[in-house]
Amino acid sequence: MSRKYTSNIDGGQTSVVTCLPMNPVTHLFLSWTIADPCNMPLKEKKLITWAGVVADLDGLTMVADFANRALLNTESEYYFRFHHVLTHGLPAAIVFAIAAAAFATNRLKVAMLALLTFHLHLVCDLIGSRGPDPGDIWPIAYLQPLSSLMTFRWSHQWELNAWPNILLTIVLMAIIFRQAFVNGYSPVCFFSKSADDAFVRTLRSRFE
Repeated sequence: MSRKYTSNIDGGQTSVVTCLPMNPVTHLFLSWTIADPCNMPLKEKKLITWAGVVADLDGLTMVADFANRALLNTESEYYFRFHHVLTHGLPAAIVFAIAAAAFATNRLKVAMLALLTFHLHLVCDLIGSRGPDPGDIWPIAYLQPLSSLMTFRWSHQWELNAWPNILLTIVLMAIIFRQAFVNGYSPVCFFSKSADDAFVRTLRSRFE
């Protein structure tokens, strides 16, 4: 989905931006490669990994836009107004870090690593989430939804489907495959333990 909209995310001048939905898979892979080597229970590794993905929860506003279009035959722009606004800043980072720590035993360590993976998500978005046109830059409003101060944008931001993002995803997949081969589990366990077991068996039978 690609669409033009007018954004005043930082309270300044408006600009026309072509918006593409963010794929959270690379964020998950990157967060997992940070969490997996840590000496802690698998449950806490999952919490740290999810902390690097949950910033994209504000992208679920797209569902409301689709529902309005399909059910009410009306246009809305919740996604374009609120993606990178509601959960892409420091307030959300603090909330998610506290929530992760609440479910952990190593609370301080999990909170700190959750903050790290969350901020890695923001850095990735800042440098590599541009739309197809040079002016289609996604800013990071670091204090939103509380304040429009400290809004960051990088004029050299590359496209979402540019080769650096593709290369990073391939490298992260290679690391995850190696970790799965050695450790006997992978991010597939987030969704199904049986599927993860089958994935690891297949991986080991192929490369042993």
